[in-house]
Amino acid sequence: MSSISTTLPSSISQDTSLSSSSSSTGTPTTSGSPVVSSANANASAGQQKSEMIVMAKNVGSAPPLKQMKFRLQVTFPFYKVHESFRRQLQLPPEAPLFLFINSTFQPSPDEIIENLFKCFHVNGKLEIQYCFTPAWG
Repeated sequence: MSSISTTLPSSISQDTSLSSSSSSTGTPTTSGSPVVSSANANASAGQQKSEMIVMAKNVGSAPPLKQMKFRLQVTFPFYKVHESFRRQLQLPPEAPLFLFINSTFQPSPDEIIENLFKCFHVNGKLEIQYCFTPAWG
């Protein structure tokens, strides 16, 4: 297997400082990628959120990710988060990986991140715990 990549897949962006990357015109640049990295995306009060913050936490014997805080587009299905975690942890397809929301349940793979965020966010962040054995639910 290859070594751990320092960059994230195109479906999830790293977010250490929550700063935005913008083009010279001051508008967010996504280059066709579904990742939203602009802090100005919800600058106006009437504008709907197009991104959200996800906090990852390892449980049990699962190793910590290099980056535990991410920004995601609200339109992503949950399986994209699962695929991204699997790649970052360099897990083979047959290895188990369980993702939980707020240490309670596993969402359906086709669940939209926005719905999970609206119902289960804590202080404006969606908390996702991951492990190699079923821990809750």
